[in-house]
Amino acid sequence: MSSDSEVEEASIHAATLKKLKYKDPDFYEFLKENDKELLDFKYSESEDDEPEVANDEESNIKISAKKLTYIKENISSAPTIKLCKALISAFKSAVNQADGSDKKIDMSNSEFFNDVVKLCLIDLVPALYKVLHLSAEPGKKKIDPTRSKVWKKVQMSVKSYLIDMLKMISRLDLRTVCGPPS
Repeated sequence: MSSDSEVEEASIHAATLKKLKYKDPDFYEFLKENDKELLDFKYSESEDDEPEVANDEESNIKISAKKLTYIKENISSAPTIKLCKALISAFKSAVNQADGSDKKIDMSNSEFFNDVVKLCLIDLVPALYKVLHLSAEPGKKKIDPTRSKVWKKVQMSVKSYLIDMLKMISRLDLRTVCGPPS
């Protein structure tokens, strides 16, 4: 059964999304491409009875070699939020494929897999610094990315990246990374 507050909350949500289209058209376009369910939000009583299931299918977008080449060429020199998110999505796919939990994404080419991982390890953090307009000077005090105006746009992607990085690190065998002890 639905309560009046849930229906009211749903209508407020719909109104907020409508305003977003005019206030931040870039973000609205991003949502349109990546989270259609959020924009096509309609409250129904039957939805209340169904358990929520995370949909990882959207976050595991297949990335072509051409797209990866484009990311490689531009992530250092002219990073954008969209490039960072595409790289994070490719990394998520790589980790899930290596984990064996994602059979839909084909990263059987080890060079392709290695490129994605290297780009994330080497170029993603500096690109995020540029996108968030953060200073990486050694003499400065601690950096707080939440103070950036752009943080809310990349927050969930960064969280996803960190979770996937921990997943990947936990699966590494120390002997394969460091080599046998001498």
